Amino acid sequence: MKVYVVDSDFFVDYDYAIEKQVIEASGNELILETCKNEQDVMDRCKDADVLMTVLVKLNGTVMDACPNLKGLVRYGIGVDAIDIAAASQRGIPVCNFTDYCIPEVATHAFSMILALSRNLPIFTRNVRQGLWTHGPKGIPMRRASSRTLGLVGFGSIARELCGYAKAMGYHVIAYDPFLPAERFAQMEVQQVTKEELFAQADIISVHTPMTPDTFHMINKDTIAQMKDGVIIINTARGPIICEADLIEALKSGKVAAAGLDVVEFETITTSDHPYASMDNVILSPHAAYDSVESTLDLHRKAANTAVTLCSGELPYNTFNKKDLAH
Repeated sequence: MKVYVVDSDFFVDYDYAIEKQVIEASGNELILETCKNEQDVMDRCKDADVLMTVLVKLNGTVMDACPNLKGLVRYGIGVDAIDIAAASQRGIPVCNFTDYCIPEVATHAFSMILALSRNLPIFTRNVRQGLWTHGPKGIPMRRASSRTLGLVGFGSIARELCGYAKAMGYHVIAYDPFLPAERFAQMEVQQVTKEELFAQADIISVHTPMTPDTFHMINKDTIAQMKDGVIIINTARGPIICEADLIEALKSGKVAAAGLDVVEFETITTSDHPYASMDNVILSPHAAYDSVESTLDLHRKAANTAVTLCSGELPYNTFNKKDLAH
């Protein structure tokens, strides 16, 4: 059977040795393509049994063009590159990896919280400009024990971050409508509504998937509900925050600072983007997931998932498992 990585050029300088070893050892064939869009996939991958993608979108038309298709694999946590409804209607499993890069993303988010809370970007700039004690002071610095951290979403990454934050003395509250109260109680975290979180948190960290319900969850109206001087962290998906509204709130001071690993309109490729000139914004290029260990883990999990799909079995990490059961 044939397993296609449709946008294999995403992982620069990676030779797919792990996938080759695992997939070929199982008697299947790995084919590396450099598709840029759905039409490329339909033109080059018609005989695929499994399609694996990073960013190239896979819709129902692509699925129909691949009559042998037994499954779809998304390299990563989010599945917004794949039309889940279309896959479920066709009985095609969609697999992702919610159990990968958990400590990396949690560490990245917490690093941003600490750096902004302690004004490290502003202090670094001051010292480099020779302003040892005379430069801008940034936001008032407060002890962790006096701050409330609000987690939007309380999945694996948010729970890992919660452990870091509680160890430092932060009071942690969380909103997640899909988890039972017991999950919050286990970690001694206060379960709140979305509105309560926005009103009470000094720092808000976003850890929810990108869905129609979470699109622009943070906008001018919800920002207005927040405390003056709130800090916002986003290591989830860019469009959860309305970029134009956040920029205005940062300019006005309603939002004191933001740490963004993701932005609404990725990628930022010019130095004149509004965020680029803001000393109260930390930016990273959608890199929170990255480490040597997480990269190896992802490729190994992806290869094993493809082999399971080729065998006709349902992998443990099937995103649409409930829909396929009906």
